[in-house]
Formats: sequence, C-alpha cells, structure tokens
Amino acid sequence: MLCLTFSVAGNEENLLANNQFLRLICRNMSDKLLTATMYDAVSSSLSERVWNYMQFKCENGTLKGVEKNAFQLHCSERQLQRIMNGFQSKGMVKKIGKGTYQIEKVNDWQIY
Repeated sequence: MLCLTFSVAGNEENLLANNQFLRLICRNMSDKLLTATMYDAVSSSLSERVWNYMQFKCENGTLKGVEKNAFQLHCSERQLQRIMNGFQSKGMVKKIGKGTYQIEKVNDWQIY
C-alpha cells in the first residue's frame, strides 16, 4: 500500500481545478455511499422497507396500486397486502381506495 499526504489548505485551488482529482473523490464517496446504503437495506425487514418507501418514494405518502408497488418492493402482492393491513390496524395508514393507502401521520412508529 502506498499512502501520500499533502496539505489540502495550501493546494485547494489546484485540487479544485484538477478534474482527475475531483473524479477520484466523487468515485470514492459514491462507493462509500453505495456500501452504506446496501448494508442498511439488507438488514431491514420488509415492513421497514414498505414504510420507508411510502415516506420517501410515494407522493404525499400515498401508495397507489398494490400490484405495481409489490414489484418495486420485491415482494408478492399478498405480502404487501398483509403489511398494509397491519399498518392499517395500528393506525399508521388509512385506506383511501382500492389498493391505495396513505400515511395517517408520521411519527416514530416502531415497525416490527
């Protein structure tokens, strides 16, 4: 292994002007972000994935179409329907139409 050190403060302008250096930094940070994301995603349960998907991917926290979203979440329609029924019974979501659910209120729900 070879390790080089230099003062960033003294060379900031030169480093920001160097595309090769910036690409190296971006690639390194993107690899770290991907690793962190994949590590977190693997350890989460399907219920946690569904909840995060509704919060961050669905417009206004509304999941529309169990079939389409089951495909996105890599689960069966039946699995997703069971999870949505569980969320509904806990008061986490409300059913607003056939296959359409909306987050009731965003709290620190414990999803188990």
